[in-house]
Amino acid sequence: NSRGVYWLENNGFKTLIVRTKKIDYWHPSIWFYDKELNLLDRLKIDKKRDYLKTTIPDGTVYIKIRDIYSGENFKRGIIVRGENKF
Repeated sequence: NSRGVYWLENNGFKTLIVRTKKIDYWHPSIWFYDKELNLLDRLKIDKKRDYLKTTIPDGTVYIKIRDIYSGENFKRGIIVRGENKF
């Protein structure tokens, strides 16, 4: 995504894992929404990361992932995986 914002559907996962490409990093900002786009929770970390694993709140249907500061930190893309375990 050229703007550095990724929208995902949850598909029933309990855990979210996000990785950047090898030489990239990001300052995580993850927003969790229900089916009517009501904000359930958000996670912001003002520290460089290349990997993040977090629990997805119950009722989450949509997830927005971005960098706190710049979409440029995602210029090579990200790798996202969901898990059904904690």
